[in-house]
Amino acid sequence: MTDDAKLLAHLAQDGEPGTIGHQGAQGPQGFQGFQGVQGAQGFQGTQGFQGSQGSVGAQGPQGDQGAQGSVGAQGNQGAQGAAGAQGSQGAQGAVGAQGPQGFQGTQGNQGFQGTQGNQGSTGAQGATGAQGPQGAQGAQGAQGSQGTQGTQGTQGTQGNQGFQGTAGTGVSGLTNPRIPYAATATSLVDSANLTWDNTNQIVHLGGGSISTVSLDVQKNSTGGAVISTVNANAGTGAYSGFYAWTNTSGTKTCAMGRTGTGFTASGGFAQDCAFVYGDTGQLSIMNLAASPIILYAGGSAAGNEGLRVDNNLNVSIGNAAIATNATDGFLYLPTCAGTPTGTPTAKTGRVAHVYDTTNNKLYVYNGAWKSVTLT
Repeated sequence: MTDDAKLLAHLAQDGEPGTIGHQGAQGPQGFQGFQGVQGAQGFQGTQGFQGSQGSVGAQGPQGDQGAQGSVGAQGNQGAQGAAGAQGSQGAQGAVGAQGPQGFQGTQGNQGFQGTQGNQGSTGAQGATGAQGPQGAQGAQGAQGSQGTQGTQGTQGTQGNQGFQGTAGTGVSGLTNPRIPYAATATSLVDSANLTWDNTNQIVHLGGGSISTVSLDVQKNSTGGAVISTVNANAGTGAYSGFYAWTNTSGTKTCAMGRTGTGFTASGGFAQDCAFVYGDTGQLSIMNLAASPIILYAGGSAAGNEGLRVDNNLNVSIGNAAIATNATDGFLYLPTCAGTPTGTPTAKTGRVAHVYDTTNNKLYVYNGAWKSVTLT
């Protein structure tokens, strides 16, 4: 029997071939058959049987396909016939042996593409194969970044209250309004030198009783009664002092103190210097007694007196005459190089004066500049 006859006999098992119609709905995938002899492209040969496959759902028969003619000269492409009705799905036949590959015919003109048929139902899934052996363990991955901190837990319930202790004997032997302090680790004592005035809100140190201050320090001693502040740091901003405010925001200050040995000078605040200043309003230095105000420099001896304002408002410098060859101890007048032309700010009962170093004239302002030449 020739190969073509065998092929026709094989095709006859699926029913009598009819004309090729539009592609029917696609059924479940069938077994792969022999590769048909390639003739003129257009009609496709039947698909051969495929080797045995894992259990699949039953598959309906493929729509009828015309028998493939013997290989000859390529003819004209015929008109496409109407689609034949799809046959009912039959039981799946046994898998046959794979036939020999057919001869490849000459390639014909490409036929018209038929419309796509409906997709067939999906066959049942085959049984799952046995699980393979477990692979070797991979290298440990790098440690991940630390997660964000969790929210704070709720506060635990309050513990039970402890038992009440036995009643003490109370504090005795103290005197009102003295402030107690520890004499030993287990006893308190008080002293008349440390008292609290609760009516006027005053602490008295040294047995005082002044009621117009907030802190009263008194001492009966041949030495001094001293309040001190100490800052032993030698940093660039270190100083020690006493401050008085009239508000709570740190302004309206009156202060006196001393800068440190490493203090960075700024204006009147020199390194290692004593200072008195106010930051708002007038700074007044007063003596309410009928006695002078005296400024000393270089020491506290009589010869160090620099300026005196007595209780009659006489102002003097120094405390004695100076020598004819003296180089210090003078009262310095302001100077200008030429005739003054400005109008000084008026001070009632006083006049401004200046020395013209160019023309050697002493000027005094009295409604206008009046001068006298000095030789």
